[in-house]
Amino acid sequence: MVVVIVSPVTHKIVNALNTVEEYHFIKSKGPRCFYYTEGKEGDAATIYKTKKLIVKLIGAVYVFEAYGIYNGMIDLFSYLPPEKKDINKYYNQTKKDISDEELQAWKKENNIA
Repeated sequence: MVVVIVSPVTHKIVNALNTVEEYHFIKSKGPRCFYYTEGKEGDAATIYKTKKLIVKLIGAVYVFEAYGIYNGMIDLFSYLPPEKKDINKYYNQTKKDISDEELQAWKKENNIA
């Protein structure tokens, strides 16, 4: 699963999460950093776990939010069912936050199945 962290202090979060073996840095773009993790608990549980881990590593004084990915876009509306997301303009843009091809190339490069 790809987890996106949005924060004005992404450099601190990247430095902290790079010390955790199960989180793999993909890329950073502006106030967003993208990580890959196995997330065996499910998407919501993985995002919750990531938030708790960041607070543990850098403290609760920094502002950040964690999201999943849906159709290559940051899943800002995770509460919507897939049927609604599939017809939503936001999730169907041609320019993606992280494309399937980009993610597959990164996985291949880093020997992740």
